[in-house]
Amino acid sequence: MSTPHSYHIAVLPGDGIGPEVTEQAVRVLERVRGKLHGIEFVFSEHSVGEAEYLRGGDPLPEETFEACRKADAVLLGAMGLPEVRWPDGREMTPQLDLRERLDLYAGPRPIYLYSAEDSPLKGYRPGQIDFVIMRENTEGLFSARGATQAADGSEATDLLRVTRAGCERICRFAFEEATGCQGKVTLVDKANVLPSMVFFREVFQEVA
Repeated sequence: MSTPHSYHIAVLPGDGIGPEVTEQAVRVLERVRGKLHGIEFVFSEHSVGEAEYLRGGDPLPEETFEACRKADAVLLGAMGLPEVRWPDGREMTPQLDLRERLDLYAGPRPIYLYSAEDSPLKGYRPGQIDFVIMRENTEGLFSARGATQAADGSEATDLLRVTRAGCERICRFAFEEATGCQGKVTLVDKANVLPSMVFFREVFQEVA
């Protein structure tokens, strides 16, 4: 008998409904594991989020980050409590910190219609809505979330950061995924106004 292949999954329940949702997600994975021969899941739970900030002063403790870095996968719950923010009013975003520090640049979001009743779009049968949204996770406006406002309170500026390397790898990821399922890739941008999106489109066309 072959030795089971074990995958370590770091579970981050987070805040609000996060613990409730991740608990059910783990239950699903436990059921799936029973049908996968030679596969084992090992779960370890770690504290992260605003509740953790209230307990220990850091929404993403270093030991939690290290556990995520060493894991094969991270099961992430909801993050955030309305009443807990940084002194300047911004929400704490340990999920964004994880993306950037672990360089998790590709955010695939599959959209699939299982039942006609699941969508307000009429006339579509199961399987007729089937696509994946690819989101770049490490650049864009979020990368400038640590910027400070003008000292006199007269203005605030957010810098939209787009690099050639970042554009190329998310575009390549999208095309590789589309090739695997014999699909096509559609770029959604604001190239009619923003120079950053003109740049993104140029790189997209080069990769295509």
